[in-house]
Amino acid sequence: MARAVEFRRAVEDLFRRRAQWLLNVLGGRPPGAPPLFGRRQVKRTIEKLQGLASATLARRLAKKQFSKSVDKKKSWRVKGWRREEKKKSFNKWFDEHIPYRRCVYVFWKGTDCVYVGKTKGGAGRPSSHFEKHWFNGNTRIDIYALGGKRSLPALECLAIHRFQPKENKNRAQSSKWTKKCPLCKIHKDVKSELQSIFRLKRGRQRSH
Repeated sequence: MARAVEFRRAVEDLFRRRAQWLLNVLGGRPPGAPPLFGRRQVKRTIEKLQGLASATLARRLAKKQFSKSVDKKKSWRVKGWRREEKKKSFNKWFDEHIPYRRCVYVFWKGTDCVYVGKTKGGAGRPSSHFEKHWFNGNTRIDIYALGGKRSLPALECLAIHRFQPKENKNRAQSSKWTKKCPLCKIHKDVKSELQSIFRLKRGRQRSH
C-alpha cells in the first residue's frame, strides 16, 4: 500500500510541475521559485515508477510464472575446497538431480543474490561461473528446471527483477518467439504512457 501511495504521488507531482506555469498565469503563483519541468524530470519519474513497480510486483509475478513453467527446483550447497573440486561436485549433483538441460540458475551468498543466469546446455554454463571473481563465498545455487523452452528468457528476467543480483550487468536476453517478461512490459507501458502524456521537444525546460 505504501508503494502504491508513493507511485500515485510521483505521478501527481509530475502533473503539478507540468501545470504550475498555467496556474501562475491565472494568478495562483505560489511563493518561492517555480518547480522545474522538462525531459530530466520526466525521465526521473519514469525510472522511479519503474522501480516502484518492480518492488511491488516482482515477487508476485515471478511466483506465478515460475509455478506455471518450472518443473523442478533444487538447491546445491557449495561443497569442497578448490574450485575444480567444487565444479566436479556440482556437475555430478546436476546430472543426478536435474531432469532437464534448460534451467534458470541463481547464485547466493547467504541471503544475498549474487548472479542470475539461464542455460540450455545443462551444468556447463552455471559451473563456468565458478571461475568468476565473485564466486568466492557463494553458499548455494538454486536450479529451476524447465521442460519447455519458450519461457526461459522471461523467467530469467523475472528472477533478475525479483532477486536483484549484484553481479548481473545486463538485462536478460529474449527472442521474438519467446514469452516476454510481464514486468518488463509494465516498465515499457509506464515509460510509453508518461512520454505520451508529457511529450516535450528536445531541450525544452519549463521553469516559469
